[in-house]
Amino acid sequence: MKNYLLTDFNTTRWLEIDSLNIKNKIESLNKKNSYIFGELGELGKSDDLDIDFKNVSHYITNLTLVDNKVFGDVGFLDNIKGRDAEILINKSSYYMFGIRAVGTATKITKIFTWDIINK
Repeated sequence: MKNYLLTDFNTTRWLEIDSLNIKNKIESLNKKNSYIFGELGELGKSDDLDIDFKNVSHYITNLTLVDNKVFGDVGFLDNIKGRDAEILINKSSYYMFGIRAVGTATKITKIFTWDIINK
């Protein structure tokens, strides 16, 4: 597992985001993840909020919020999607982690996971 930047809330897109709200969401996910495997993520952008297990490529644990940036330990699955995801994240500047969440530009209601998406 390796620690990665998952979301930078300091960017223009997130200028109005409620930092305390993000902190609370991260703490809630960490508490949930202490009982389960971690957050499962997919290779590619999902069209809905449900995890499609045939596209799962990685899992995320140990989320931290530092200077309004979310970091997490990411493990890649030993399957085709996982191997492809690891290569795309580590060897291509065209892919990144993208947050899958619902809410507004100022307040996130729920964070589902982070998928690997094209920039």
